[in-house]
Amino acid sequence: MRGLLQDAFAGVDMEDSIPNEDAGQKLYPNCEENKLAAVVHLFHLKCLNGWSNKSFTQLLEYLSFLLLEGNVLPKSYSETKKIIRSLGLSYEKIHACPNDCMLFWKDKANDDLCSKCGASRWIVNTNIEEDSIDCTMKKKKPKAAKILRWFPLIPRLQRLYMSSKTASLMRWHDEERTKDGLIRHPADSLAWKHFDEKYPDFAVDPRNLRLGLASDGFNPFNPGNKIDIYMQPLIEELQQLWDVGIETFDASKGERFQLRAALLWTINDSPARAMLSGWSTRGEKACPCCGYNTESMWLYHSRKYCYMGHRRWLDRRHSYRHDKKSFDGNKELRMPPGRISESKILSHADNVNIMEGESSQPLIKISIFFTLPYWQHNLLPHNIDMMHTKKNVFDNTYGTITDQDGKTKDNYKARCDLQDMGLRADLHPNQDQAITLSCCPKLVIK
Repeated sequence: MRGLLQDAFAGVDMEDSIPNEDAGQKLYPNCEENKLAAVVHLFHLKCLNGWSNKSFTQLLEYLSFLLLEGNVLPKSYSETKKIIRSLGLSYEKIHACPNDCMLFWKDKANDDLCSKCGASRWIVNTNIEEDSIDCTMKKKKPKAAKILRWFPLIPRLQRLYMSSKTASLMRWHDEERTKDGLIRHPADSLAWKHFDEKYPDFAVDPRNLRLGLASDGFNPFNPGNKIDIYMQPLIEELQQLWDVGIETFDASKGERFQLRAALLWTINDSPARAMLSGWSTRGEKACPCCGYNTESMWLYHSRKYCYMGHRRWLDRRHSYRHDKKSFDGNKELRMPPGRISESKILSHADNVNIMEGESSQPLIKISIFFTLPYWQHNLLPHNIDMMHTKKNVFDNTYGTITDQDGKTKDNYKARCDLQDMGLRADLHPNQDQAITLSCCPKLVIK
Protein backbone atom coordinates (compact mmCIF):
# COMPACT_ATOMS: atom_id res chain seq x y z
CA MET A 1 0.00 0.00 0.00
CA ARG A 2 2.73 2.48 0.95
CA GLY A 3 4.69 1.77 -2.24
CA LEU A 4 1.65 2.17 -4.45
CA LEU A 5 0.70 5.50 -2.87
CA GLN A 6 4.29 6.73 -3.07
CA ASP A 7 4.32 5.99 -6.82
CA ALA A 8 0.89 7.52 -7.22
CA PHE A 9 1.95 10.91 -5.91
CA ALA A 10 5.49 11.00 -7.26
CA GLY A 11 4.54 12.88 -10.42
CA VAL A 12 1.53 14.82 -9.20
CA ASP A 13 1.67 18.60 -8.90
CA MET A 14 0.04 20.57 -6.14
CA GLU A 15 -2.51 22.04 -8.51
CA ASP A 16 -3.96 18.60 -9.14
CA SER A 17 -5.88 18.85 -5.83
CA ILE A 18 -4.16 15.76 -4.43
CA PRO A 19 -3.42 15.70 -0.70
CA ASN A 20 0.39 15.53 -0.95
CA GLU A 21 0.66 16.60 2.68
CA ASP A 22 -1.44 13.58 3.68
CA ALA A 23 0.73 11.25 1.58
CA GLY A 24 3.91 12.29 3.40
CA GLN A 25 2.49 12.97 6.88
CA LYS A 26 3.20 10.31 9.48
CA LEU A 27 0.20 8.87 11.29
CA TYR A 28 1.83 9.79 14.61
CA PRO A 29 5.40 10.70 15.65
CA ASN A 30 7.96 7.99 14.73
CA CYS A 31 5.29 5.90 12.96
CA GLU A 32 6.24 4.12 9.72
CA GLU A 33 2.73 4.38 8.28
CA ASN A 34 1.63 7.65 6.65
CA LYS A 35 -1.79 9.22 7.07
CA LEU A 36 -3.06 8.59 3.54
CA ALA A 37 -2.12 4.90 3.49
CA ALA A 38 -3.85 4.35 6.83
CA VAL A 39 -7.00 6.17 5.72
CA VAL A 40 -7.19 4.28 2.41
CA HIS A 41 -6.69 0.94 4.18
CA LEU A 42 -9.40 1.65 6.75
CA PHE A 43 -11.81 2.89 4.10
CA HIS A 44 -11.14 -0.25 2.05
CA LEU A 45 -12.05 -2.42 5.04
CA LYS A 46 -15.24 -0.41 5.50
CA CYS A 47 -16.30 -1.04 1.90
CA LEU A 48 -15.39 -4.74 1.93
CA ASN A 49 -17.28 -5.46 5.15
CA GLY A 50 -20.25 -3.15 4.70
CA TRP A 51 -19.70 -1.03 7.80
CA SER A 52 -22.18 1.76 8.32
CA ASN A 53 -20.98 5.36 8.30
CA LYS A 54 -21.85 5.67 11.98
CA SER A 55 -19.87 2.58 12.96
CA PHE A 56 -16.89 3.78 10.92
CA THR A 57 -16.92 7.13 12.73
CA GLN A 58 -17.05 5.33 16.08
CA LEU A 59 -14.07 3.19 15.06
CA LEU A 60 -12.05 6.26 14.08
CA GLU A 61 -12.85 7.93 17.40
CA TYR A 62 -11.68 4.88 19.35
CA LEU A 63 -8.51 4.48 17.26
CA SER A 64 -7.67 8.14 17.85
CA PHE A 65 -8.08 7.51 21.57
CA LEU A 66 -5.79 4.46 21.46
CA LEU A 67 -3.03 5.99 19.36
CA LEU A 68 -0.29 8.25 20.68
CA GLU A 69 -0.92 11.93 21.15
CA GLY A 70 -0.37 13.96 18.03
CA ASN A 71 -1.90 11.37 15.69
CA VAL A 72 -3.48 12.81 12.54
CA LEU A 73 -6.13 10.14 11.96
CA PRO A 74 -9.43 11.72 10.80
CA LYS A 75 -12.10 11.81 13.50
CA SER A 76 -15.17 11.03 11.37
CA TYR A 77 -16.43 9.42 8.20
CA SER A 78 -17.02 12.82 6.59
CA GLU A 79 -13.36 13.83 7.11
CA THR A 80 -12.26 10.50 5.64
CA LYS A 81 -14.51 10.96 2.64
CA LYS A 82 -12.92 14.34 1.87
CA ILE A 83 -9.48 12.71 1.78
CA ILE A 84 -10.68 9.83 -0.41
CA ARG A 85 -12.46 12.25 -2.74
CA SER A 86 -9.16 14.07 -3.29
CA LEU A 87 -7.76 10.86 -4.80
CA GLY A 88 -10.11 11.25 -7.75
CA LEU A 89 -11.99 8.03 -7.00
CA SER A 90 -15.29 9.51 -5.84
CA TYR A 91 -18.64 9.41 -7.63
CA GLU A 92 -21.13 12.00 -8.80
CA LYS A 93 -24.85 12.08 -8.06
CA ILE A 94 -26.97 12.84 -11.11
CA HIS A 95 -30.73 13.07 -10.73
CA ALA A 96 -32.82 11.16 -13.27
CA CYS A 97 -36.41 11.26 -14.43
CA PRO A 98 -38.43 8.65 -12.50
CA ASN A 99 -39.67 7.36 -15.88
CA ASP A 100 -36.13 7.03 -17.31
CA CYS A 101 -36.67 9.80 -19.87
CA MET A 102 -33.68 12.04 -19.14
CA LEU A 103 -30.92 13.03 -16.74
CA PHE A 104 -31.00 16.32 -14.90
CA TRP A 105 -27.46 17.32 -15.76
CA LYS A 106 -25.50 19.79 -17.90
CA ASP A 107 -27.93 22.41 -19.26
CA LYS A 108 -30.88 20.71 -17.48
CA ALA A 109 -29.19 20.38 -14.09
CA ASN A 110 -31.50 22.96 -12.49
CA ASP A 111 -34.78 21.80 -14.04
CA ASP A 112 -37.50 20.47 -11.76
CA LEU A 113 -39.62 18.72 -14.40
CA CYS A 114 -38.77 16.19 -17.10
CA SER A 115 -38.74 17.84 -20.52
CA LYS A 116 -40.31 14.75 -22.11
CA CYS A 117 -42.97 13.40 -19.74
CA GLY A 118 -43.33 16.31 -17.32
CA ALA A 119 -42.63 14.17 -14.24
CA SER A 120 -41.09 15.86 -11.22
CA ARG A 121 -37.50 15.05 -10.34
CA TRP A 122 -38.49 15.17 -6.65
CA ILE A 123 -40.39 12.76 -4.45
CA VAL A 124 -43.86 14.24 -4.10
CA ASN A 125 -45.10 14.22 -0.50
CA THR A 126 -48.76 13.20 -0.36
CA ASN A 127 -49.03 13.26 3.44
CA ILE A 128 -51.70 15.86 4.25
CA GLU A 129 -50.56 16.23 7.84
CA GLU A 130 -47.07 17.21 6.76
CA ASP A 131 -48.51 19.66 4.23
CA SER A 132 -50.20 21.51 7.04
CA ILE A 133 -46.99 21.90 9.05
CA ASP A 134 -46.23 25.34 10.43
CA CYS A 135 -44.56 27.42 7.71
CA THR A 136 -42.23 28.90 10.31
CA MET A 137 -40.48 25.56 10.69
CA LYS A 138 -37.37 24.85 8.66
CA LYS A 139 -38.23 23.56 5.21
CA LYS A 140 -36.80 20.12 4.47
CA LYS A 141 -34.64 19.66 1.43
CA PRO A 142 -36.55 17.70 -1.24
CA LYS A 143 -35.35 14.23 -2.14
CA ALA A 144 -34.72 13.16 -5.71
CA ALA A 145 -37.02 10.47 -7.05
CA LYS A 146 -34.16 8.66 -8.80
CA ILE A 147 -30.40 9.14 -8.57
CA LEU A 148 -27.65 7.89 -10.87
CA ARG A 149 -24.37 7.45 -9.03
CA TRP A 150 -21.78 7.95 -11.72
CA PHE A 151 -18.22 6.77 -11.13
CA PRO A 152 -16.11 8.84 -13.56
CA LEU A 153 -13.93 6.75 -15.84
CA ILE A 154 -11.07 9.13 -16.65
CA PRO A 155 -9.53 9.53 -13.17
CA ARG A 156 -9.62 5.76 -12.69
CA LEU A 157 -7.74 5.19 -15.93
CA GLN A 158 -5.18 7.79 -14.89
CA ARG A 159 -4.64 6.00 -11.58
CA LEU A 160 -3.62 2.85 -13.43
CA TYR A 161 -0.55 4.69 -14.74
CA MET A 162 0.35 6.37 -11.46
CA SER A 163 1.75 3.15 -10.00
CA SER A 164 5.00 2.01 -11.60
CA LYS A 165 3.93 -1.62 -11.30
CA THR A 166 0.52 -1.33 -12.94
CA ALA A 167 1.81 1.19 -15.51
CA SER A 168 4.33 -1.35 -16.82
CA LEU A 169 1.64 -4.04 -16.89
CA MET A 170 -0.50 -1.79 -19.10
CA ARG A 171 2.12 -2.27 -21.85
CA TRP A 172 2.53 -6.02 -21.33
CA HIS A 173 0.36 -6.91 -24.33
CA ASP A 174 2.80 -5.09 -26.62
CA GLU A 175 6.18 -5.70 -25.01
CA GLU A 176 6.01 -9.16 -23.38
CA ARG A 177 3.12 -11.05 -24.96
CA THR A 178 4.01 -14.23 -26.83
CA LYS A 179 3.23 -13.51 -30.48
CA ASP A 180 3.07 -16.91 -32.16
CA GLY A 181 -0.21 -16.54 -34.04
CA LEU A 182 -2.28 -18.28 -31.37
CA ILE A 183 -5.05 -16.50 -29.50
CA ARG A 184 -3.60 -16.05 -26.03
CA HIS A 185 -4.80 -12.51 -25.34
CA PRO A 186 -7.46 -10.15 -26.75
CA ALA A 187 -4.61 -8.46 -28.65
CA ASP A 188 -4.35 -11.66 -30.74
CA SER A 189 -8.00 -11.41 -31.85
CA LEU A 190 -9.14 -10.25 -35.28
CA ALA A 191 -11.22 -7.49 -33.69
CA TRP A 192 -8.18 -5.95 -31.95
CA LYS A 193 -5.98 -6.24 -35.05
CA HIS A 194 -8.71 -4.82 -37.29
CA PHE A 195 -9.06 -1.81 -35.01
CA ASP A 196 -5.30 -1.20 -35.04
CA GLU A 197 -5.24 -1.35 -38.83
CA LYS A 198 -8.19 1.03 -39.07
CA TYR A 199 -6.69 3.57 -36.65
CA PRO A 200 -2.86 3.36 -36.82
CA ASP A 201 -2.44 6.72 -35.07
CA PHE A 202 -4.20 5.22 -32.04
CA ALA A 203 -2.27 1.94 -32.14
CA VAL A 204 1.16 3.57 -32.33
CA ASP A 205 1.26 4.12 -28.54
CA PRO A 206 0.74 0.83 -26.65
CA ARG A 207 -0.34 2.80 -23.59
CA ASN A 208 -3.60 3.77 -25.29
CA LEU A 209 -6.42 1.66 -23.89
CA ARG A 210 -8.93 -0.62 -25.56
CA LEU A 211 -11.87 -1.06 -23.21
CA GLY A 212 -14.58 -3.66 -22.78
CA LEU A 213 -17.91 -2.88 -21.14
CA ALA A 214 -19.49 -5.53 -18.90
CA SER A 215 -23.05 -4.75 -17.86
CA ASP A 216 -23.76 -7.74 -15.61
CA GLY A 217 -24.95 -6.49 -12.21
CA PHE A 218 -25.03 -2.79 -13.18
CA ASN A 219 -28.74 -2.21 -13.75
CA PRO A 220 -30.36 -1.12 -10.46
CA PHE A 221 -33.37 0.64 -12.07
CA ASN A 222 -34.12 -2.01 -14.72
CA PRO A 223 -34.72 0.63 -17.43
CA GLY A 224 -34.64 -1.92 -20.26
CA ASN A 225 -34.13 -0.29 -23.65
CA LYS A 226 -33.88 3.12 -21.95
CA ILE A 227 -30.55 2.20 -20.42
CA ASP A 228 -28.89 4.56 -22.93
CA ILE A 229 -30.18 7.48 -20.83
CA TYR A 230 -27.94 6.40 -17.96
CA MET A 231 -24.94 5.83 -20.22
CA GLN A 232 -24.69 9.44 -21.42
CA PRO A 233 -21.93 10.41 -18.93
CA LEU A 234 -19.89 7.37 -19.99
CA ILE A 235 -20.28 8.13 -23.69
CA GLU A 236 -19.23 11.73 -23.11
CA GLU A 237 -16.03 10.59 -21.39
CA LEU A 238 -15.34 8.03 -24.09
CA GLN A 239 -15.76 10.75 -26.71
CA GLN A 240 -13.22 12.94 -24.91
CA LEU A 241 -10.79 10.03 -24.54
CA TRP A 242 -11.00 9.38 -28.29
CA ASP A 243 -10.91 12.93 -29.63
CA VAL A 244 -8.20 14.57 -27.52
CA GLY A 245 -7.32 12.17 -24.72
CA ILE A 246 -6.26 13.22 -21.24
CA GLU A 247 -2.82 14.19 -19.94
CA THR A 248 -1.59 11.36 -17.72
CA PHE A 249 1.55 10.68 -15.70
CA ASP A 250 3.31 7.38 -16.44
CA ALA A 251 5.06 6.39 -13.20
CA SER A 252 7.06 3.58 -14.85
CA LYS A 253 8.71 5.99 -17.32
CA GLY A 254 8.54 9.14 -15.22
CA GLU A 255 6.86 11.15 -17.96
CA ARG A 256 3.54 12.59 -18.97
CA PHE A 257 1.67 11.50 -22.10
CA GLN A 258 -1.71 12.01 -23.75
CA LEU A 259 -3.79 8.96 -22.83
CA ARG A 260 -6.46 7.92 -25.32
CA ALA A 261 -8.98 5.11 -25.04
CA ALA A 262 -11.57 3.36 -27.22
CA LEU A 263 -14.45 1.04 -26.41
CA LEU A 264 -13.81 -2.11 -28.40
CA TRP A 265 -16.73 -4.32 -27.32
CA THR A 266 -19.36 -5.12 -24.72
CA ILE A 267 -19.73 -8.41 -22.82
CA ASN A 268 -23.23 -9.34 -21.64
CA ASP A 269 -25.78 -12.05 -21.26
CA SER A 270 -28.41 -12.29 -24.00
CA PRO A 271 -31.10 -9.92 -22.55
CA ALA A 272 -28.52 -7.25 -21.74
CA ARG A 273 -27.08 -7.57 -25.22
CA ALA A 274 -30.47 -6.62 -26.65
CA MET A 275 -30.70 -3.57 -24.36
CA LEU A 276 -27.23 -2.29 -25.27
CA SER A 277 -27.03 -3.22 -28.96
CA GLY A 278 -30.60 -2.38 -29.93
CA TRP A 279 -31.01 -5.73 -31.73
CA SER A 280 -33.77 -7.81 -30.17
CA THR A 281 -32.86 -11.28 -28.93
CA ARG A 282 -36.49 -12.35 -29.14
CA GLY A 283 -38.80 -13.02 -32.05
CA GLU A 284 -38.44 -14.14 -35.62
CA LYS A 285 -35.06 -12.51 -36.44
CA ALA A 286 -33.38 -12.77 -33.03
CA CYS A 287 -30.09 -14.38 -34.01
CA PRO A 288 -27.35 -11.72 -33.67
CA CYS A 289 -25.09 -13.64 -36.08
CA CYS A 290 -27.58 -14.28 -38.88
CA GLY A 291 -29.35 -10.93 -38.48
CA TYR A 292 -32.05 -10.39 -41.11
CA ASN A 293 -31.12 -13.80 -42.59
CA THR A 294 -32.18 -15.65 -39.45
CA GLU A 295 -34.04 -18.85 -40.29
CA SER A 296 -36.74 -19.48 -37.69
CA MET A 297 -39.92 -21.49 -37.23
CA TRP A 298 -42.83 -20.93 -34.87
CA LEU A 299 -43.58 -24.02 -32.77
CA TYR A 300 -47.33 -24.13 -32.29
CA HIS A 301 -47.39 -26.46 -29.29
CA SER A 302 -44.34 -25.12 -27.46
CA ARG A 303 -45.40 -21.53 -28.19
CA LYS A 304 -41.96 -20.23 -29.09
CA TYR A 305 -39.60 -19.72 -32.01
CA CYS A 306 -37.13 -22.40 -33.02
CA TYR A 307 -34.03 -21.20 -34.85
CA MET A 308 -32.91 -23.39 -37.72
CA GLY A 309 -30.18 -23.49 -40.34
CA HIS A 310 -27.27 -24.00 -37.96
CA ARG A 311 -25.48 -26.34 -40.38
CA ARG A 312 -24.86 -23.38 -42.71
CA TRP A 313 -21.98 -22.42 -40.44
CA LEU A 314 -20.19 -25.76 -40.75
CA ASP A 315 -17.30 -26.44 -43.11
CA ARG A 316 -18.56 -27.17 -46.61
CA ARG A 317 -17.16 -30.71 -46.42
CA HIS A 318 -18.63 -31.51 -43.01
CA SER A 319 -20.61 -34.78 -42.90
CA TYR A 320 -23.52 -33.18 -41.04
CA ARG A 321 -24.35 -31.08 -44.09
CA HIS A 322 -25.47 -34.26 -45.91
CA ASP A 323 -27.12 -35.94 -42.89
CA LYS A 324 -30.83 -35.64 -43.56
CA LYS A 325 -32.13 -38.16 -41.02
CA SER A 326 -30.61 -36.60 -37.90
CA PHE A 327 -31.77 -33.08 -38.73
CA ASP A 328 -34.64 -31.61 -40.75
CA GLY A 329 -34.79 -34.15 -43.56
CA ASN A 330 -32.83 -32.01 -46.01
CA LYS A 331 -29.26 -31.56 -47.04
CA GLU A 332 -27.68 -28.23 -46.15
CA LEU A 333 -25.59 -26.88 -49.02
CA ARG A 334 -25.99 -23.14 -48.38
CA MET A 335 -23.19 -20.82 -47.38
CA PRO A 336 -23.35 -19.07 -44.01
CA PRO A 337 -25.15 -15.71 -44.02
CA GLY A 338 -22.90 -12.69 -44.29
CA ARG A 339 -22.09 -10.75 -41.15
CA ILE A 340 -24.37 -7.79 -40.57
CA SER A 341 -22.08 -4.88 -39.82
CA GLU A 342 -22.91 -1.92 -37.62
CA SER A 343 -22.94 0.33 -40.70
CA LYS A 344 -25.56 -1.94 -42.30
CA ILE A 345 -27.65 -1.66 -39.14
CA LEU A 346 -27.58 2.11 -39.51
CA SER A 347 -28.70 1.86 -43.14
CA HIS A 348 -31.56 -0.46 -42.13
CA ALA A 349 -32.54 1.94 -39.38
CA ASP A 350 -33.27 4.64 -41.96
CA ASN A 351 -36.12 2.50 -43.28
CA VAL A 352 -37.48 1.37 -39.91
CA ASN A 353 -39.86 3.39 -37.77
CA ILE A 354 -38.61 2.91 -34.22
CA MET A 355 -40.82 4.45 -31.54
CA GLU A 356 -39.51 4.27 -27.98
CA GLY A 357 -38.21 0.75 -28.44
CA GLU A 358 -41.52 -0.62 -29.74
CA SER A 359 -41.09 -2.09 -33.19
CA SER A 360 -42.04 -5.22 -35.11
CA GLN A 361 -38.50 -5.22 -36.48
CA PRO A 362 -35.54 -6.88 -34.73
CA LEU A 363 -33.91 -3.45 -34.59
CA ILE A 364 -35.63 -1.91 -31.57
CA LYS A 365 -33.49 1.23 -31.21
CA ILE A 366 -30.34 2.95 -32.40
CA SER A 367 -27.79 2.31 -29.67
CA ILE A 368 -26.08 5.27 -28.04
CA PHE A 369 -22.75 3.63 -28.91
CA PHE A 370 -23.20 4.82 -32.49
CA THR A 371 -22.42 8.35 -31.33
CA LEU A 372 -18.82 7.16 -30.97
CA PRO A 373 -17.16 7.76 -34.37
CA TYR A 374 -15.38 4.40 -34.46
CA TRP A 375 -18.20 2.17 -33.20
CA GLN A 376 -19.73 1.24 -36.56
CA HIS A 377 -16.32 -0.02 -37.72
CA ASN A 378 -15.73 -2.36 -34.77
CA LEU A 379 -15.49 -5.93 -35.98
CA LEU A 380 -17.07 -7.56 -32.91
CA PRO A 381 -18.93 -4.89 -30.93
CA HIS A 382 -21.07 -7.18 -28.75
CA ASN A 383 -20.10 -10.46 -27.08
CA ILE A 384 -22.17 -13.04 -25.22
CA ASP A 385 -20.81 -13.92 -21.79
CA MET A 386 -19.38 -17.44 -21.96
CA MET A 387 -20.41 -18.11 -18.36
CA HIS A 388 -24.10 -17.74 -19.21
CA THR A 389 -23.75 -19.60 -22.49
CA LYS A 390 -22.02 -22.63 -20.97
CA LYS A 391 -24.47 -22.75 -18.07
CA ASN A 392 -27.55 -22.63 -20.29
CA VAL A 393 -26.23 -25.17 -22.79
CA PHE A 394 -25.14 -27.53 -20.02
CA ASP A 395 -28.41 -27.21 -18.09
CA ASN A 396 -30.52 -27.92 -21.17
CA THR A 397 -28.36 -30.78 -22.42
CA TYR A 398 -27.81 -32.45 -19.06
CA GLY A 399 -31.44 -31.96 -18.04
CA THR A 400 -32.65 -33.66 -21.23
CA ILE A 401 -30.19 -36.57 -21.07
CA THR A 402 -30.94 -37.30 -17.40
CA ASP A 403 -34.66 -36.64 -17.86
CA GLN A 404 -34.88 -34.13 -15.02
CA ASP A 405 -38.36 -32.93 -14.16
CA GLY A 406 -38.70 -29.29 -15.22
CA LYS A 407 -35.31 -29.30 -16.97
CA THR A 408 -35.74 -31.71 -19.87
CA LYS A 409 -36.62 -30.35 -23.31
CA ASP A 410 -37.98 -33.75 -24.37
CA ASN A 411 -41.63 -33.33 -23.44
CA TYR A 412 -45.03 -33.88 -24.95
CA LYS A 413 -45.25 -30.44 -26.59
CA ALA A 414 -41.82 -30.85 -28.19
CA ARG A 415 -42.80 -34.23 -29.64
CA CYS A 416 -46.04 -32.81 -30.99
CA ASP A 417 -44.02 -30.12 -32.76
CA LEU A 418 -41.81 -32.82 -34.28
CA GLN A 419 -44.94 -34.51 -35.53
CA ASP A 420 -46.18 -31.27 -37.13
CA MET A 421 -42.83 -30.84 -38.89
CA GLY A 422 -42.83 -34.45 -40.08
CA LEU A 423 -39.52 -35.25 -38.42
CA ARG A 424 -38.30 -38.19 -36.31
CA ALA A 425 -41.40 -40.40 -36.55
CA ASP A 426 -40.04 -42.64 -33.80
CA LEU A 427 -40.46 -39.76 -31.34
CA HIS A 428 -44.05 -38.84 -32.25
CA PRO A 429 -46.52 -39.33 -29.37
CA ASN A 430 -49.16 -42.01 -29.89
CA GLN A 431 -52.83 -41.65 -28.99
CA ASP A 432 -52.50 -43.27 -25.54
CA GLN A 433 -49.62 -40.97 -24.62
CA ALA A 434 -51.57 -37.96 -25.81
CA ILE A 435 -54.56 -38.82 -23.60
CA THR A 436 -52.38 -39.62 -20.58
CA LEU A 437 -50.19 -36.56 -20.89
CA SER A 438 -53.11 -34.22 -21.44
CA CYS A 439 -54.38 -35.30 -17.99
CA CYS A 440 -50.96 -35.45 -16.33
CA PRO A 441 -48.44 -33.37 -18.33
CA LYS A 442 -45.61 -34.11 -15.88
CA LEU A 443 -45.42 -37.74 -17.02
CA VAL A 444 -42.38 -38.41 -19.16
CA ILE A 445 -42.57 -40.16 -22.52
CA LYS A 446 -40.43 -43.30 -22.68
